[in-house]
Amino acid sequence: MSPAAAGDASPGRAAPQWRHFLDGGGEVGERLRGLDWQATPLGPPDGWPQALKTVVRMMLDSRYAMWMAWGESMTFLCNDAYLPTLGMKREWALGARSERVWSEIWDAAYSRIRHVLTHGEATWDEGLLLFLERSGFREETYHTFSYSPVYDDTLRVNGMLCVVTEVTDRVIGERRLRVLRDLAARTVGADQADECARRTCEVLGEFPLDLPVAALYLTEPGGRSVRRAGCAGERSAAQLPQRLNLDDAPSGWPLRALYDAETTQELPSLTALGLDLDLPPWPEPVERAVLLPLKSPGAELAGFLVAGLSPRRPDDEAYRGFLQLVAGQIAAALADAAAYEAERRRAESLAALDRAKTAFFSNVSHEFRTPLTLMLGPLEELITTPDLSAAQRERLSLVLRNAGRLRRLVNTLLDFSRIEAGRAQARYQATELAVLTRDLASTFRSAMERAGLVFEVDCQSLGQPAYVDREMWEKVVLNLLSNAFKFTIDGQVTVRLRPQGHDPRQAVLEVADTGVGIPADELPRLFERFHRVAGVEGRTHEGSGIGLALVQELVKLHGGRIDVASVQGEGTLFRVTVPLGRDHLPADRVEPERETARRGAETAPSTTGARAFVEEALRWLPAHDAGREAVDTRRIEAGAIDAADLRFAPTFGARVLLADDNADMRDYVRDLLAPYYAVETVSDGLQALQAARREPPDLILSDVMMPRLDGLALLGAIRADTRLVGVPVVLLSARAGEDARIEGLDAGADDYMTKPFSARELLARLGALLELRRMRQAAEEAFRLRTAQFETLLNEAPMGVFLVGHEAGVLRVREANPTARATFGASHELIGARFDDLVERQWGHPLSDQIVSLFQRTLETGDPYYTPEFIQARTDRGATEAYEWQINRIPLPDGTPGVVCYFREISAHLRARRRLEDADRQKDQFLAMLAHELRNPIAPIRSAGDVLSRLGLPDDRSRKMVDIIRRQVDTLTRLVDDLLDVSRITQGRVELQCGPVALSEVVAQAVETAEPLMRDRRHRFSVTTGRPLRVRGDLARLVQCVANLLTNAAKYTDPHGRIHLTVSETRGEDGGPGMATIAVMDDGMGIPPELQVTMFDLFVQGDRTLDRSQGGLGIGLSLVKRLIEMHGGSVSAFSEGLGRGARFELRLPLLVAEPSDERVEAVPRLLPRRILVVDDNADAAASLAMILAMEGHEVTQVHSGPEALRFLERGRVDVALLDIGLPGMSGYELAQRIRAHPAWRALRLVALTGYGQAEDRQRTAEAGFDAHLVKPADPGDLARALAPDWR
Repeated sequence: MSPAAAGDASPGRAAPQWRHFLDGGGEVGERLRGLDWQATPLGPPDGWPQALKTVVRMMLDSRYAMWMAWGESMTFLCNDAYLPTLGMKREWALGARSERVWSEIWDAAYSRIRHVLTHGEATWDEGLLLFLERSGFREETYHTFSYSPVYDDTLRVNGMLCVVTEVTDRVIGERRLRVLRDLAARTVGADQADECARRTCEVLGEFPLDLPVAALYLTEPGGRSVRRAGCAGERSAAQLPQRLNLDDAPSGWPLRALYDAETTQELPSLTALGLDLDLPPWPEPVERAVLLPLKSPGAELAGFLVAGLSPRRPDDEAYRGFLQLVAGQIAAALADAAAYEAERRRAESLAALDRAKTAFFSNVSHEFRTPLTLMLGPLEELITTPDLSAAQRERLSLVLRNAGRLRRLVNTLLDFSRIEAGRAQARYQATELAVLTRDLASTFRSAMERAGLVFEVDCQSLGQPAYVDREMWEKVVLNLLSNAFKFTIDGQVTVRLRPQGHDPRQAVLEVADTGVGIPADELPRLFERFHRVAGVEGRTHEGSGIGLALVQELVKLHGGRIDVASVQGEGTLFRVTVPLGRDHLPADRVEPERETARRGAETAPSTTGARAFVEEALRWLPAHDAGREAVDTRRIEAGAIDAADLRFAPTFGARVLLADDNADMRDYVRDLLAPYYAVETVSDGLQALQAARREPPDLILSDVMMPRLDGLALLGAIRADTRLVGVPVVLLSARAGEDARIEGLDAGADDYMTKPFSARELLARLGALLELRRMRQAAEEAFRLRTAQFETLLNEAPMGVFLVGHEAGVLRVREANPTARATFGASHELIGARFDDLVERQWGHPLSDQIVSLFQRTLETGDPYYTPEFIQARTDRGATEAYEWQINRIPLPDGTPGVVCYFREISAHLRARRRLEDADRQKDQFLAMLAHELRNPIAPIRSAGDVLSRLGLPDDRSRKMVDIIRRQVDTLTRLVDDLLDVSRITQGRVELQCGPVALSEVVAQAVETAEPLMRDRRHRFSVTTGRPLRVRGDLARLVQCVANLLTNAAKYTDPHGRIHLTVSETRGEDGGPGMATIAVMDDGMGIPPELQVTMFDLFVQGDRTLDRSQGGLGIGLSLVKRLIEMHGGSVSAFSEGLGRGARFELRLPLLVAEPSDERVEAVPRLLPRRILVVDDNADAAASLAMILAMEGHEVTQVHSGPEALRFLERGRVDVALLDIGLPGMSGYELAQRIRAHPAWRALRLVALTGYGQAEDRQRTAEAGFDAHLVKPADPGDLARALAPDWR
């Protein structure tokens, strides 16, 4: 399309101007322009007649589908809108002969074209069926079109123009809609699945163009197979299988997949399945078919539909959607049929059950009569016995009355069952109905008057006898009067009998009352058997629910009817209409008048049955003695109560409220409970509720079926009253069964008992509930007191406690004790306040955000958080405060989690601790300085002693003096070491050099250390060991511990005393590693009891006496205890007191690994070396130089750093021993300057100092020293320090 022709024409815009008549036209225009027209009968387009050009131009511009046949060759031309109709032919149709283009329908088309070309008249066809081969097969299509003549330039008809609309979708859609409509209409009312399937296939058989094959299969019971329930067409019925096994289906039938997936399944080629089905009159066979599942929502698969696909329609989405709708319609129809069938079976079952129930009632009523007769006869005789007491006679009267009531109920059931079974034997007698009715009604007068009701009886003479069964009429009248009396609390009851006004051949009996009335929605069901109107107020809730139903059946037996009219709250009117005369009655049931006259029945009507109705009605009236019954304490005091009943003696005297509308039952239960409890009786639920609210009882015992307010409603009101919610409620009911019991317990009853019940069981259950209530009340009181105590404890605690909960997306304070309130600022608006606002006011940003996030994390994860010291400046107080606090997640009463925070202010504690830490640090500094200062004079003394011991002094006295000096130096050194060890241990700065240690080596070295002291005091020392034992530990520290114990024993044991050391083993449990025990025992002065508690504390000593002057600083045992505990062991001491000796035990875990070959480091043998000693203490330097010289070394001594540097510049030195505490230039600085000199870098530097802690050794190493010796240096350590590879 040229730019000039682009777009649509619009108002005010010029129409496009084409340069050539074939311009534009979309795809067809492009094909026309590209076609070699020279090879066609039309020739080049420019030579075409103007008329042809005009029509072609019109077609190209039109959006309506058009095609044209031109000239004698019928050359085919069309526009873009016609291309979908061409389908596959679009590639070659333009310029071809029309009969070739539409060869498949040319017979139908040419007849119409010939008419147009011959007569010049247009044709018209609407919805014509044409089978077009446009998609590779002969497709069923429908078209509405007109063939019109096309004139050439000479106005001669030279062609045909077809304007066409394809209506295939509309025609087929309407046809498919008819399928669905007919399915819905014709399957309605099918009450069996097979009938539904038959009707379905009839409908589908009428539409073969859409469903050339249709068969319906239904799932059989058990779900293992299917059967064909319907089939459309005889050929399909002859070839499709009757039954199919789901688990062993024929090859090609995907039945298992269909039932498992419940989705449409494809069948393979029907020919491959051995089926030869076609669609007459078309020659093509039906090859494709699908299986459509038939499933209703929530139900199992009912079956499936075999649906063949038309060979002349494309298998497109529309076709598949139609099939799904058909399957859905069939599934719904099958579901309806199944429902109808189930309903029919249910109705049949109910009818059979009803017949069985009627027969059962009849049989049971007969069976009841025999035992009732045997009960009533002896009772009537027994009650007339003259020697009965009044109480016994009253009890027998109670039994007799209720046995008579049971007999009436049985008779009523029997009458009703006879009537329903059609076996009622009525005997109709000529009766003066007014007289009989008046006599029957008069029996109720006394009851009406006692109830305070106005009772009016108006029975007019009917003028002719009425034929009635007198016993049946008595039951009609008495049932209606009893009903009126029951539901009329005050007002009037009226009985009227009169001829019907417009028909004197009928009598009308009316029983009207001004009672509670009947709700309008209950009137249609009033005469149904066993139906009772719920929620109406009456004198009692007793009754079988068949009285009015029986009345209706009895009236029907007389050819009459009964009607009711009622207004709730105003009253009810029952109207009985019966025909007079005898023509309407069975002749064989009518007693001849002569027989009636002979028996005199009409003059002496019987009213015996009326007395029973009246007596029962009188029992519905409130008893005059109703009220509270006091406890009969005389029975308790006289011991008349069984021992088993005394289990609940603590509950005796409790107040029990009894509610029951049956007077006999009230009296019986009251008499049963009165010996133990104060019983108050009421006749309905409303009175019970009023009595309970007036004075809450300890327990309520209530009947379920009561007038005005039944037991369940009473229970609901009790549980809704805050004063009464805790009162136990026991329900008594004649409604047995688990459902009734569960209903009562679900409503909140504490217990549910069915009538008849055991008296002992009732007493036991009530006693248990009252005992439980007493215990609960005691527990609640205890809980109240405990809660008050906890509140007091929490409120008075010096610790702050507050609770935070998550409300409306934020944390809010739920509760806080006074300490917490004071910390928050004692805000009266604290509870419910936003926690983040409170914390921000206290601590400010960003610290408040961190605190809130900690609370949020604990709330979400449950992980607790604890900080021993929280020291920050408070924003609101302008001061720094310290707190210890912890938060934990806890469940709140509403079930949501909360966070509780416990905290205490530790600002004062922190200040005190810092003062203690400062004092402790000063103490450590003092001890370190003291040790250094002590070691400086000790070093030359030790060196001098070593020199003197090597000089070989000639006399024993001199040698003894040297030994004394050396021993005292060792003692002093040990005291200094102990002092520093305790300081380091208390600070946790001691690191054990652990490894496998043989206890024999520990004992040997410890004995060697303590042996001089024991020898001086002439102690008798012995050692006992077992098998070699090894532990993991620090050899030096273990030797120190054992040596301390031996030294301690030597100090506190008199000369010539005994000291014994043992090494033993204790086996571990289950073969595990055991413990090694080193015990030191002596027979010395012992340990007083008061000292045994504190003897392992620092600076604690026993008494010093003149003969025990070896006492130390009081830190030895404390040092031992702490070192052994660091090894995972323990220390204990035992003594029977002063003068009884002592026993100390060290227990260490044994080493389970095999011993390794470890060798004790030997003292190296050194060649003579040139040594420079630098020490400002001349004595120390001289004594050390003398020792080294005696070992063969060349020694030079200087006393300051500058002197050392000057000597190094002029002399050659192998090793330099430098004191750290040199004046002016320290040993550290001197070492650094030596290391900085290139010529002296190989010089071995040894630090000699009184400081021996780990940080001191680290500092010397950093200064460049090769080894570190602590004064006074041990000769062996000194020799090893001089070796080149020792550090």
